[in-house]
Amino acid sequence: MLNLSISQAIFDGSTLRARSANFRDEWSETAISLCRAMGSPSAEVECPEALFARPFGKEHVAVVSVAGPPTYTALRFRVLVLSTDLYFHLHDPFAIAGRYPPDWDARGSLPDFDWPPEPLPRRTIKMLSQVLQEGDGPFLLGAAQTLVDGGKIVLQRQGPANEVLRDLWLLLPDSVRRTLWPATFAFSNDLGFDLLAMPNTPAILGPGSLTEDQVRDYPDSRYERYLQIAIETNDQAELDRLLARKSTSDMIRLALFIIVIASTVLALTKVISAIN
Repeated sequence: MLNLSISQAIFDGSTLRARSANFRDEWSETAISLCRAMGSPSAEVECPEALFARPFGKEHVAVVSVAGPPTYTALRFRVLVLSTDLYFHLHDPFAIAGRYPPDWDARGSLPDFDWPPEPLPRRTIKMLSQVLQEGDGPFLLGAAQTLVDGGKIVLQRQGPANEVLRDLWLLLPDSVRRTLWPATFAFSNDLGFDLLAMPNTPAILGPGSLTEDQVRDYPDSRYERYLQIAIETNDQAELDRLLARKSTSDMIRLALFIIVIASTVLALTKVISAIN
């Protein structure tokens, strides 16, 4: 049975200020290390509100809301901890954090949450059409294709890119969203995010990482093209199919599974034939 419980804690820098009953004692140091790895803000950069998600041990995921200057003098973190299975089922840190807004001034005890036993709302043609019309459509489509192809994206911003990353997340297939770790803003990439906005991008990016300009020049391919056609032709069934498509790694695992099964059946057939 899917574990629907979500624990939470509030940290003021490295100081634990409040937590829920099910937020384990041993999680505090792990959470502090995770938050420290986001980096430290410089005096000229503001971070009013940001969000990131990362694995939290072997069996959990942390969805972390961040608040800092100019509202607060130092960074504050609200850490939501949920099972990997629940995150795999939802695969939307924006929706998870949005359902449970942080109480930044809380002290002492916080409530635990239970995610309702229902799927997230269906992504519709109208929803994605609005995203492409009101947002930076060409960039969003190129970024979606980049991530589907296994690339990573680093954007240079002087503040959190919450809206851009949230819009891009809506365009991605479920299978891709389950494997990516986004940060709408961070001061370093020590946590190895796949999709990240930061004030100063490194001179040399990691393997497979692209800047915003490189994403804009990224060659269009099947997913981007078919997604755009589905939206333009108001084809909800095709959109559902695209969003539910298996990733390349899923297909490789399936192919390997088929090979193993076929090899096993062939070996058993030979053994039975030899016995007979």
